[in-house]
Amino acid sequence: MKFEIDVKKLKGLLKAVGHAIPKSYSMPILNCVALSVVGGKLTAITTNMELTIKHTADVILGSDGECVVDYKLITTALKAVKEGIVAVDASRVEGMRLAFGDSSMLLSVNLFADFPISVAEYVPVQIFTIDNLPRVLKTVIPFAQASAERPTLEDVKFKLIPGQRADIAATNSYHLLLAKTSHNAPAPLEFHVSARYLKAVSGNMVIIAKKHVIFNDGMTQTICRLNDLPYPNLEKAIPQETSTQFTFNKQELLNLLSVAQAGIKAERLQQEARGIRKPKGGYEDPYIRLYTDGEYLHVGNVGKIPCTVDGNPVNAGYSIEYLTAGLNQFNACDMITIRYNTHLSPCLINSDDLLYVLTPVRLTPEERCE
Repeated sequence: MKFEIDVKKLKGLLKAVGHAIPKSYSMPILNCVALSVVGGKLTAITTNMELTIKHTADVILGSDGECVVDYKLITTALKAVKEGIVAVDASRVEGMRLAFGDSSMLLSVNLFADFPISVAEYVPVQIFTIDNLPRVLKTVIPFAQASAERPTLEDVKFKLIPGQRADIAATNSYHLLLAKTSHNAPAPLEFHVSARYLKAVSGNMVIIAKKHVIFNDGMTQTICRLNDLPYPNLEKAIPQETSTQFTFNKQELLNLLSVAQAGIKAERLQQEARGIRKPKGGYEDPYIRLYTDGEYLHVGNVGKIPCTVDGNPVNAGYSIEYLTAGLNQFNACDMITIRYNTHLSPCLINSDDLLYVLTPVRLTPEERCE
């Protein structure tokens, strides 16, 4: 295998497939990238057995062939090349030679047959597109967080029904974000995939195979193994009806939450300075009491902001971190409406394309001033 390529394009190709290189110790072959040239096209493939990424780029000159080289070795070698054309020759018995200008270096290679995954195309069952998929995933992925008891919560859930917008959701069981977007899937479909692998998705095309889902942007294929473990029923976590709602200015509440967070942090630092040890297992997630009094929403003892209430007076506790994260998703909204039933039931915030659900903190009667 021989080819010539602009070094910036080669670095970009390697960066695109780098997400599948294992971060911790693994089989040595999984730390490699498989390179092949066919018909003037260079394809790079990496895999960790759960995620496979393929990226294709044009080469200036090339002869067909293939080889496998250590990913860290080749990326480190290319750091010395800032710009220009690099010539790659992997037809030598002694290894792969990289030549640029008056310099060259020799890298050891592995047999292409040793690479642990077939590069054959997966047989598609369904092919469709999901509008704005990379942007939607960037919004949803931070809400996925697994626990030892519920490992599938590190996944992102997809639910597609023809004629309806796609539901793409993630949760850690305490709060949930669901995004809606258009799609053209020909048949109903539900699946979930590790959020860690979806960070590499850069296109809107989706190909469903028997045990994998392939995300394709024309140049890069991100191939993820479908998780066959059951995912929690999200519909049960979303209240269908609510009896109380209150509306307020989003930025005003965010400002007070930020003040409350800073106050709690300063108090803890003062305690540690006085020799009070941090609790075993760390501090609890700080929370805040929200309650209404006439035309105002009180945010703990930090301050109050104007609000309108439809239903019963508000008196509930919420995680400051989670409530802040949820409010920050609604960038297009100046005014926010939170809906809920009781101080023990989840609250909802929604817009045309987002739904946020937050589980309350159970306040004691003393904390609720009852």
